[in-house]
Order: sequence, then C-alpha cells, then structure tokens
Amino acid sequence: MAVKTPGFVAWLIFLFEEFLAWLRAHRHLTVAFYIDGKRLEGEPMETGLANDKQRKVKGRFLDDKGVGRKVEDGTLSWSASDPSIVDALADSEGDDDGGHFYVGVIKGKDVNGDSDVTLGGDADLGAGVRSISGTFTVHVHDPEAEQVGGFEIGGEEPRS
Repeated sequence: MAVKTPGFVAWLIFLFEEFLAWLRAHRHLTVAFYIDGKRLEGEPMETGLANDKQRKVKGRFLDDKGVGRKVEDGTLSWSASDPSIVDALADSEGDDDGGHFYVGVIKGKDVNGDSDVTLGGDADLGAGVRSISGTFTVHVHDPEAEQVGGFEIGGEEPRS
C-alpha cells in the first residue's frame, strides 16, 4: 500500500476547492416574474397592458434550486426596450418585501405596441456575486370597454 504524502493530499484538497468554486460560479440563475400573484410562465414570458393603465410586477432572482437570492445594493435596475410604449420603474414602496422579491411598476403610454421589460442586478450566490437579468414582453393596447354607459334618455313621446 502506497503512503500518501502531505503534499499530494494538499494538492487534492486544492483541486477539490477549485472545482467547488467553479461549480458555484456556474450555477444556473434565473429571474421569475409575478403579476397579480401569478408567475408568468412560458417562453417567451408575456403579459398585456392597456395604454392607460399600470401594473405592479415582482421579480425574483432564483438559483438552480428555486431559492430566492438577494441582489447587491445599488445594482437593481428595471428597464424597457421601448420607453415610448411602456415605462418600467422600481416601485417607490421598496425593492424587497422580505422574500427576495423586487417590486417594479410597468406603466402604459399613449402608444400601442410591444416592449421588452428587463430586471437586472448582481445576485449574491453565497460564494460570489454574478450579474443576471430576466426579460418579459408587454403588449400595450387600447383600453377595452368594460361596461356600457353614458345613456341619454329623452322625454316621453307618442308611439309611432
């Protein structure tokens, strides 16, 4: 039986630690989006918005196990690919509601069309920080009639 030298053991430990560092750096990280408490699903993720409305959106940075990760202070950003169609802004109430959810607001403008909304930031993976972003599409459209209103009723007349 061969005797392992302390140098060989140290070299194995070094390789193992390097391998773990590589695994941590290459963990899969995604961004999940929630509107009205429902997770946007599908590829591509998309939602509709009337051009005279706004909606709150929650974004959550998830690791490969589905665990929410914290974003480094000062790195969080909401943006729209076409700001003439929709505004994407961080919510004034705060970015994190305790579950590593980051709240934003999308606001329709007077122009109809599609715009991609992106949430980005530097997420803490526990063993290091990585830049990550997620995108969904907003289809901005004219408001739809929700009810009939504005009746004008005239005075009584003889039937014809």
